[in-house]
Amino acid sequence: MVWMNPQGSLWPNFGRLQREMSRAQGRSAGSAVAVHRCALNLSSNADEALLIARIPGVTSEAIDLSIEGRALRLSITKDEQTIRRDVQLPWAADPDAVKASLKHGRLEVRIPRLATDRPRAITIDTTPNA
Repeated sequence: MVWMNPQGSLWPNFGRLQREMSRAQGRSAGSAVAVHRCALNLSSNADEALLIARIPGVTSEAIDLSIEGRALRLSITKDEQTIRRDVQLPWAADPDAVKASLKHGRLEVRIPRLATDRPRAITIDTTPNA
């Protein structure tokens, strides 16, 4: 199948190619990326972790978040499909301080470190033994 128009340009037929590829993947052209293909990125520092998920076309009502110890569970339901992702955190999280926001298909979850899980400096006694 030739995708070029008579002038030899590919761009006018790009939409047709996209529709054909979408049909082959079992979704309608122009639909949002399937939920199971959401991109996740986790970064952390000494005080908090930041999870960013790109989930276009998903509303906040379709998202469930939970924290248990060192794991964050993300569940998304869209078009009668549910995906669950468990993300291991580098340390125990403070579940009461987690903040999440969803804007323009970008879910941002800030996960503070549990205070009792933070490293603490230990002072060394230098006084001579009596």
